[in-house]
Amino acid sequence: MKVKLFVLISFLSVFACSNDNKAEQSNEDTTEEGAEGSLRKAMSVMRKCADYHVMLCSHRGNTFDRIGAGIPENSLSAIENCIAKNIEMIEIDVRTTKDGVLVLMHDETINRTTTGKGYLRGITYKELQEYFLLKEDGTATKEKVPTLAEALNLGAGKIWFNLDLDDKKDDPENIVDAVKAAGMLDNVLFFLSTDVVSGRTYLRLNNRVMLHFSASKSSQIETYTTDKDLAPAVYLIQVSPNGDLPTRVHRTGRLAFANSIGDSDVQLRDYGNDEGLQNLRTKRIEIIQTDIGEIIAPYVNEQRYSVVQ
Repeated sequence: MKVKLFVLISFLSVFACSNDNKAEQSNEDTTEEGAEGSLRKAMSVMRKCADYHVMLCSHRGNTFDRIGAGIPENSLSAIENCIAKNIEMIEIDVRTTKDGVLVLMHDETINRTTTGKGYLRGITYKELQEYFLLKEDGTATKEKVPTLAEALNLGAGKIWFNLDLDDKKDDPENIVDAVKAAGMLDNVLFFLSTDVVSGRTYLRLNNRVMLHFSASKSSQIETYTTDKDLAPAVYLIQVSPNGDLPTRVHRTGRLAFANSIGDSDVQLRDYGNDEGLQNLRTKRIEIIQTDIGEIIAPYVNEQRYSVVQ
């Protein structure tokens, strides 16, 4: 069975983490570290470890072969494909139908990704089931828009999730309930961009949610990591690999997230140019988001958490 949620004992036997090498933290994380094999446990260990290692995060379930295989983004087949490709984490977009059902959908409308038309907020789940997901070339598949519950249940024990909730007009209570019902609170990140208000809302609903913010300036990093309510729940901060923000993130004891999607992915995929990827590694970006995980993997396998050493 492919290694997805790595066994902590194996991890610790391979990677020595010394207390002397812990990053400085102004706020100690008082949250339980989570069960062995969970994302929470993995990230807690990573935060204390001096060694640099990498996880790959598949953007909307994208892989290099997804388009050729006719696999829709944000679909159950995309999740299955990422699992088969040994990707550690998948980023999915969560939105709400007219009648309050949480589904996977990036856009406000269903026009681009399904055979239907209209704003998702104006469509009931039953109506949504009349439509089919589209391949990248616009032809219909036999797949329907999945619910968040279906996605989490499919990936449980096989892959970790990063829920993109940025500007989705999401339903925090239902989202937390869905993640908890799937038994996935230790295996799901909540990405809220810079929305600290929503961060506090999620924490009031359940103080075990793991928050993922983004920062374009050092003052934002300071807010996320010194606020007495937010700080214990902030595990991951997304930054540009250019400049000193990755270093500032690491000084707080948090992990850094950055994108390879876009030019870095294109250069590697089309020309074999790994300059962008090497920049991410130089800046010690722990979680790299990409559309071509299976192409990036050989470049970072020696540093991957999920690879058996």
